[in-house]
Amino acid sequence: MSWDILILDTDFHKIYSIDDEHQINNPKKIIIGSNVWIGCRSLILKGVELKNNTIVAAASVISHSNTEENSIINS
Repeated sequence: MSWDILILDTDFHKIYSIDDEHQINNPKKIIIGSNVWIGCRSLILKGVELKNNTIVAAASVISHSNTEENSIINS
């Protein structure tokens, strides 16, 4: 992992359903596999799984899981 990255498993605020008042934006775990490189100033959001041997390009915002190992991802 490089410098100045953020890994956020929450939205830092709660949003409730108007219909039944249950929270609709619950925190979600983040899974980071083995040998994953995360470039500087990247942001990994809740619910993301980074498979083994993944490279995240610098300054990326990752909001969805990658589905294959040995990947290079960016945004």
